[in-house]
Amino acid sequence: MTRIPTTSIVFCALLVSALSSPCRAQSQPTNDVDKWVQLGKQAYRDAELRKAIGYFVKARGLVKGPTPKWAFNIAQFYRKLGEAEQNAGNPKRAAKDYESAIAYYRNFLREWPLAFPKEKNDYEVEASSNMAALSQRIVKLLRKADSEKTEREKAEQKKKREREEEQARRQRKAAELKRQQAHRSKSLWAYVALGTGAAAGIVTAVLYGVGFSKRGAAHEKYLAPNIDQIDRDLHWGDVVSADGLVLGGHITAGIAAALITTSAVLFLTRPELAPTEERRSLSVGPSFGPTLGRWGIEIRGNF
Repeated sequence: MTRIPTTSIVFCALLVSALSSPCRAQSQPTNDVDKWVQLGKQAYRDAELRKAIGYFVKARGLVKGPTPKWAFNIAQFYRKLGEAEQNAGNPKRAAKDYESAIAYYRNFLREWPLAFPKEKNDYEVEASSNMAALSQRIVKLLRKADSEKTEREKAEQKKKREREEEQARRQRKAAELKRQQAHRSKSLWAYVALGTGAAAGIVTAVLYGVGFSKRGAAHEKYLAPNIDQIDRDLHWGDVVSADGLVLGGHITAGIAAALITTSAVLFLTRPELAPTEERRSLSVGPSFGPTLGRWGIEIRGNF
């Protein structure tokens, strides 16, 4: 519903009162004409100017013959309605109302000689002047509407870019978090493998040391002369026991090598993390433990 300024209300009230006389002067009104006129007056009193114009247009359509005074008054209504829309910041609606006003001014100028061929048209200059002024307003309003549309499109594009950038940042953050999780997981298992391999290496060293030492001593005793068969059998059992320790050393040595190799592979295949500054911009936590580059080890904190 369009509200019109107070200064326009007095003007429109005069038009409303004038809309009854033109129809009587130009043609005998019917009950339907009076009905639409009354509805138009009531809509105007309710400050529903656009609805009031619609009723008056319907009433004019029922009047027989040329109706230039109706056309002039309706044009004036549309002009005031356009001014109200323009003041309300609706340039496109204002331009449309102005176009309607121009159309009715043209009807007024065309129909006057037909309705009053012998009377002078005292409103011809005003109608022509209003048409010229409204045409200029329409051009300015449409330019303003296009400018506002361009600004809105720019603002929408900016918001769209910001949303896309935010979405891309979130995707980068999620990807970096995923890389960090994989990095930490592989780091953990690499250290577990490395520690277990080191422990297996220590066990290997102990087994080799004890096994080879015991085997050497037992073998010498086994080969010693002047011992009975029972002692020789006992020494052979010690040799076999020592060989078992050496065999255990071989096994643990293989396990240690496998674990250390696995640890190295895990270190080397960890996902590369983003640079520190980028991780800070993505609000991603610190790195986990030492970081192995492709060909070397760089020790970092926060392990």
